Amino acid sequence: MDENLARIIFRTYGKRLYNTALRITQSTDEAEEIMQESLIRYLKAKNAPTAEAPIWVWLRTTCVRLSLDWLKRKKKFTIIEAADFAEEEVEEPLQDDGGRMLHLIMEKIQGLPDGYRAVLLLKLIEEMEYAEIAAAMGISEAGVRSQYMRGRQKLMAELRAAGINR
Repeated sequence: MDENLARIIFRTYGKRLYNTALRITQSTDEAEEIMQESLIRYLKAKNAPTAEAPIWVWLRTTCVRLSLDWLKRKKKFTIIEAADFAEEEVEEPLQDDGGRMLHLIMEKIQGLPDGYRAVLLLKLIEEMEYAEIAAAMGISEAGVRSQYMRGRQKLMAELRAAGINR
């Protein structure tokens, strides 16, 4: 293993991987372990990608899978499947007020059940597609969509309870 390459990869992607793992696991110790394991797996991979975008995609996918595996092992993860969940009307996004709104939203997301929180974070923050999330979580796309919609509804209810109205 090339130590210079390892340093560059760590400096370039370490913080992003740590933040991804932390948002999912809500454990600083586990987030650090998962970040390191993701980097080690990349450096040891024989067919690892080399261009900028594929490196991040590979690392993020590995980090997300390790984070979700940790949740499953800790029996904190409840998967909700709903094949025929009715689509709801899309609501207008909340207006930001200098960062306070974003902080409140992130606080409320962190308080959601693990399944909802993971899907919302992967979709909204990591900008993953439903198919990518489904593959990482090992559930159907319909299940991901269901958790996303229900998580979003629960988040909106939490924000309304905190006095945030449209």
